[in-house]
Amino acid sequence: MKIEEMRWRVQVTEEQSNAIQEALFAKGGCWRDTGKNIDTHRGPCLYYGGSLTWGCVYHNFLRDELPLLHPHEVLEMIEACDGPEEEKPKTRPMTRLEVLEFVAKTAGIVVRHGDRSPRPAQYYEYPRDTEAYKWAYINNGEIGEWHAFEVEV
Repeated sequence: MKIEEMRWRVQVTEEQSNAIQEALFAKGGCWRDTGKNIDTHRGPCLYYGGSLTWGCVYHNFLRDELPLLHPHEVLEMIEACDGPEEEKPKTRPMTRLEVLEFVAKTAGIVVRHGDRSPRPAQYYEYPRDTEAYKWAYINNGEIGEWHAFEVEV
């Protein structure tokens, strides 16, 4: 289950509230305002319906909508949830100049253009679209994993 799909309400002590908040935020959950700070205990109730909120009494609109659970059940449910998806760094294709610099300073690589056979990196002049080129390390005659010529932005 994803953390955003959980729905519950729970009556807690300050220690239970802190434990639930810590577990929830570690799995990618957040407060209604998207914050992820452990908040001091303001009331005996926590509510979660895609985001966390708190209150001192059960709100009428939440009473029927969210199932009432015990704190240990909430912690078990959070533990069973998938963690936050890791964000991949944003990249962009290298420019021709960046490719040439990379090739000049990186030893032991081969390059291929499209579906052509791999060749030593110095074979190509990289006159066109650098996205069509891939590179890989070569070790003891074995070609490793192919990579795009990209840099993080």
